[in-house]
Amino acid sequence: MSATLEGTPRLKSTGVAVKLDGVRKVYGRGARAVIALDGLDLYVDEGTLLAVLGPNGAGKTTAVRILSTLLKPDAGRATVAGFDVLEQSFEVKKRIPKEELAANMPLRHNLSTLPV
Repeated sequence: MSATLEGTPRLKSTGVAVKLDGVRKVYGRGARAVIALDGLDLYVDEGTLLAVLGPNGAGKTTAVRILSTLLKPDAGRATVAGFDVLEQSFEVKKRIPKEELAANMPLRHNLSTLPV
């Protein structure tokens, strides 16, 4: 999944900030297995503000947890700022402003802390 919206304000892009290639994540096993992500492809250019919307169970939180190194994908590859989330997780974690972007903070607070 890759999209560009006409007229969307952007900062100068110098490359891909987030990349998911064929990412798959399954919770559980056998008949009770739940496929959270099934071959997700996502490319986000630097300077892009991305909103991820979808119904409950669509895999939004799973994708964010994989990108933030809190969860390992079962298949595929994920990179943040060019660093692989599995092989270079320390470098990925260094680039996540944990104090500023807290999951339990209101959206307005999180958006106000982003460098623009």
